[in-house]
Amino acid sequence: MGLFCNYKEIKTSANFIGSLLEQLALQQSEISDEMRTLHRTCLDRNCRPSLPEYSTLLQAETRRLSKVFVVFDALDECAVETRERLLVELKSLGSKLYLMITSRPSIPIMDITSHFQHAVELPICASPADIEKYLEERLKSEPKLRRHINDEPPLRKQIISAVIKNAQGMSVSISDIID
Repeated sequence: MGLFCNYKEIKTSANFIGSLLEQLALQQSEISDEMRTLHRTCLDRNCRPSLPEYSTLLQAETRRLSKVFVVFDALDECAVETRERLLVELKSLGSKLYLMITSRPSIPIMDITSHFQHAVELPICASPADIEKYLEERLKSEPKLRRHINDEPPLRKQIISAVIKNAQGMSVSISDIID
C-alpha cells in the first residue's frame, strides 16, 4: 500500500487512513462486515468516517493479514500534525508493519525513530551526471521543452545547471519490524 504527500494538497490523517483502507479493500475478494457496517453508518449519518472510526477499522482489517507493507512517499510535504498523527496510527499496526518512508533531509531521522526504534536511514542522492543524462533525455522527448530550447539554445544549459544545483538527496527510512 502506498501514501503520498503533496504540499499542494491538504490531506488530513483521516484522508490517509481512509486511503489505506481503500487500498486494503481493493486487494480483498470480499468486503469485511466491519467495513460494510461503517459504510452503512456513514451513509445513514450523511458524513465521512471520523479518524477514530477509520483507525479502529484499519486495525481490524490488518489483523487479518500476516504482514502489512506501506510505502509513505514525501513525508516532509505533510503538515507536522498530520505527519505525527499518521506515524502514531501506523505504529499502532504493530509488528506486522513493514514501512518505508521517503523524505527530504528536512525531516530529521529522530522524528521517525521516536516512533519506530528500528528505523534505518539510507541517504539517496543522484549524481550530477545521472541528473544531466536524465534531463537531456527529457528535453529531447518533451515537445514543448524541445520547442523552447530550439528557440533559445542557452536555455538547455540553464535548465540543467539549475536542476543539478537544486537537486538534493532524499533520505529513506526503513523500519523492518516495529517493536
